[in-house]
Formats: sequence, C-alpha cells, structure tokens
Amino acid sequence: MEDEYEKGQLHSPVSEDRLLPKEFFDVLFNRYLPVASLTYLGSLLGYATKFGGLNFIAHLFTNNKIYWLSLYGAIWVSIPALVWIMMRSMALLSDHADIWYKVTAGMMAATLILSLILFPMESGPLSHAQNFIVAVLPVHILMYIYFVKGGMPVMFGAPLSATAVAFFVYGMFIM
Repeated sequence: MEDEYEKGQLHSPVSEDRLLPKEFFDVLFNRYLPVASLTYLGSLLGYATKFGGLNFIAHLFTNNKIYWLSLYGAIWVSIPALVWIMMRSMALLSDHADIWYKVTAGMMAATLILSLILFPMESGPLSHAQNFIVAVLPVHILMYIYFVKGGMPVMFGAPLSATAVAFFVYGMFIM
C-alpha cells in the first residue's frame, strides 16, 4: 500500500527548498535595493551637509570619508534584511522570517545604543555613530514595511537604485 506522500497527496515542505526563492528578484529589486539605496543616499547627503555645511556639494564630490561612513550605515541596516531574505528562501523557515527580522533589528539597535552609552563619542571609531542611531530605527521599520507589505513601485525604485549605484561607483573611485 502506498502512503500519501508517494501518491502525491501529502505535500513535503522540504521539496520546495531552493537556492533562490521564486520571488527573489522581486524582493531584491523592488524591496531591498530601493530602501538600501535610500539609506545610502540619505546618509551620504547627511554627512556631506554635516561636514560641509552650506558647501555640502563640494564635500559630496571630494570627501571620501563620507562615502565610507554612508557605506557602513547602509551595510549596518541591511543585515536584518539579508537575514529575512535568506530565511524566506527556505520553506521550513519562511514562517519565522518576520520574527527573526524584528529580533535581529532590535538586537542591532540595542547594541548600537549600548555601545554609545559605554564608550565616549568625542573621538575614535564611534565618533560618528550618533548619526546611525538617528537612521537605524526608522530605516529598519521602513524596510520591514516594504518587505511585508510589498515593494516600492518600479517607477521610483529603479531611478533611486541607479542613483545610489552611481554614487557608490563614484565613491569607489575617490576612495
């Protein structure tokens, strides 16, 4: 007698595991890249304004430090999003991706806040971390909304991502 699995009546969640999920490119191009690009561009403009004041355009195109700091910020807020994307790609873990995103984002925000409490901000590598605190929580919330509710329209996401990639490439040349 055949069991239900061999007849095809019982569905195995393990058989759906794949290297890339079905909606991987939708998630990447319509959800992840636009928000990561927005974070990178916002950080870039914020640092250029902070260091340059009214002459922020000159700092935007000449100061390589702001490109590094913006890249660190974009990478920092991308970690929970990458965890979410990886977990959604596995059928056995896809139901838990949302809670893992929330836990990872919360732990990262708590780690950043505690590091600022424990270490002085006047000098050293944490001197510009106060800007991350301002950006981390809203960006994590924005990314979560875009991941769960759907992506940014292509009409807005594609130019935003292209602009961020252009500034990223330019930043690599002046670094």
